[in-house]
Amino acid sequence: MKRVVVVVVMVACVVGVVACGASRGEPGVSVSSSVSVKPVPSVWPSSAVSTFSPVKSADQVAAEEVVAEYFRLKNQIQADHSADLAPLEAILTGALLEGQIALIEEDRENNIIQQGSYAHVITGSKVSNKGKVDVTACTDTSGTDLVDAETGESVLDADRNLRRIWVIKVVKENEVWKLSDFTTQETASCEF
Repeated sequence: MKRVVVVVVMVACVVGVVACGASRGEPGVSVSSSVSVKPVPSVWPSSAVSTFSPVKSADQVAAEEVVAEYFRLKNQIQADHSADLAPLEAILTGALLEGQIALIEEDRENNIIQQGSYAHVITGSKVSNKGKVDVTACTDTSGTDLVDAETGESVLDADRNLRRIWVIKVVKENEVWKLSDFTTQETASCEF
C-alpha cells in the first residue's frame, strides 16, 4: 500500500509541474483537460525571493557600508554632544572632514541638538576609478529637528525640503574607505 501512495504522490507532482509550466505558456507543454491543479502557497518569505540585480564589487559594498556608517554616526553625534567625533573623523577626508567637524563643533558651541533620527537608504553605487566609488543615497529628515537644547525651539526653517538625493564620493586611503565629497539635491520622496 505504501508503494501505491508514493507512486500516486509522484504522479501528482509530475502532473502539477507540467500544469504549472503550461500555465506560464511554456512551449511544447500540453495538459489534459481532466487534470485539476490548485496553486500551492509559497513557503518562502518574500525577503528570500530575489530579483535579478547586478553583482556589486567588493569596493562598492565597502563604499556603501561606510556611507551607511556615516549617516548612523551623524545621527548619533548630532543627538548627543558628548559623543566622540573620532569614529566620524576616521571615515571622512579632505575638505569634507574639515567642514563636517566644523559644523558639528559650531552646533555644540551654540547648544543645538538633533531630536529624532533621519532615515536613509542607499540607492546604488558605481566604481568611478580604481579606489573610487560614487554612492547614491536618499535621506528623509521628516522625523528630525535641530533645536536649541535649552529652549527646545527649532532652529530650522519650517518649510525646508525634508528629502534629499545624495551623490557621495568615497575613496580608499591607506586601505580605509572614506567619504571625500558629496552633492545633494531636493527630491519629493525616498523609496525605503
